[in-house]
Amino acid sequence: MKSTLFQSSGIGHLFALITIIVWGVTFVETKVVLTAFTPIEVLFFRFALGYVALWAIMPHPMMVAQRKDELLFVIAGAMGVTLYFLMENIALTYTTASNVGIIVATAPLFTAIFLWVAARVSRQRKAQRATDPSNSQDNRECVFGEPTVSAMAMNMPLGSAAETPETPEISGTLEERRAEMFQLVRFLIGFVIAMAGIACASLTGDAAAFLHIAPFENAFGCLLALGAAIVWAVYNIFSKTISNHGYGVIGATRRIFFWGLLFMLPALAVVGFQPDWQALLRPEIGGNLLFLGLVASALCYVLWNKSISILGSVKTVTYLYLVPVVDVIASALVLGEPITPLIALGLGLAIAGLLISERN
Repeated sequence: MKSTLFQSSGIGHLFALITIIVWGVTFVETKVVLTAFTPIEVLFFRFALGYVALWAIMPHPMMVAQRKDELLFVIAGAMGVTLYFLMENIALTYTTASNVGIIVATAPLFTAIFLWVAARVSRQRKAQRATDPSNSQDNRECVFGEPTVSAMAMNMPLGSAAETPETPEISGTLEERRAEMFQLVRFLIGFVIAMAGIACASLTGDAAAFLHIAPFENAFGCLLALGAAIVWAVYNIFSKTISNHGYGVIGATRRIFFWGLLFMLPALAVVGFQPDWQALLRPEIGGNLLFLGLVASALCYVLWNKSISILGSVKTVTYLYLVPVVDVIASALVLGEPITPLIALGLGLAIAGLLISERN
């Protein structure tokens, strides 16, 4: 019963929502900590605390089943921990926070594109295998641990029996293509609506700041934010692949943190690591850093990765549409910033886009 409960789609959506709420309010904590430490120091402290916390929760090593599986953790750590945060933080120094927020929110689109391309390749391989009479493998495919539209559209579980020989293959192909196109159009409609809402909610307060940014610096910052969206999409796909290989979420997240911390060392060597240790004794610094490490990193990465294992990469990553919603609400409650009618419209559009994209 317990295992079934924690594999239900409702739990997956709940974990993703909790994670986004926490990540949406971390901007305030990060700004406070950045008054005492550099961005790379904050990043290192944050994930080092998370790594130690995950060891405390599960104090025994996790062995990889195959040596080649280690590459999955290496890529996930480099993408989802080191590169994503470095690119996002550097982008914030070249362009406005609203630009970065809007561009990073395109991660669901890149996730869907990568999986769609991989599904097309998988379908071509399946067609080639179908021409071999000796091939008896099931023709329901998975790509990076995700059931493709071809499998989902037929409303059949993975590993179920294929169509009978009497069913014309061309008919099945056309049905799959129609279902795939319908799902793609619905996802894109939800994406456009959500991005319009995010733009309404994010751009209203940054117009003046945007005018004071040099065009080259702004373009460079936007490119870095776009890179952050791409590497986050890759991370989510590899997180699903790791889950599909049967690794536990806590041990897998800890191993991802390990590789992420390892990839930070060159950046620390270049930038320098000379933190103000006395600042850790200040409650506003030490407390916020503990929150970032234990809650926003250790807990939320575990919840996020678990959500990916249940819902899949695309469904989970679309919750990024809600980050501006949480940010605006938190700013109104904590900082007293007003919610204008345009911002309210943007929040509604972002939520509507999420609901449209989330539909099966």
